[in-house]
Amino acid sequence: MLDFIIDSDRKILSFIKREQMENIKEINMQTEVTLLEERMDTLDSLVRAYNKYLSSLDTIINNNSSFQLNNIMKTLTELTVVLTIPTITYGFWGINLKLPFQGVPYGSLLVIVISLLISVLVWYWLKKKKSL
Repeated sequence: MLDFIIDSDRKILSFIKREQMENIKEINMQTEVTLLEERMDTLDSLVRAYNKYLSSLDTIINNNSSFQLNNIMKTLTELTVVLTIPTITYGFWGINLKLPFQGVPYGSLLVIVISLLISVLVWYWLKKKKSL
């Protein structure tokens, strides 16, 4: 937006210089036009500096949001790995074959405890590897 305004002001200034220089005979008017040109150059450099700052700020914001998204995906992946173990265990004990702990009165509870224990061990292992 600022670039557009500065460009339009610069076009107006060049129009004034081109069309009205014959009419401007006074030294005061020429000095004012020169001063206005200098101010336009200063404004132009300020606009460039702000554009550079804003583009770097935009890059920082994008990098930060990407980092946060990567952390979320990493956590979800680790939870999936940990929760896959009970799913596989329960699926294995759900088939119609002779399996360990089938005749034990609290066999189902024992399978759940073993599955949760393995999940906790995998979670601890991932934490120790600094994956979590």
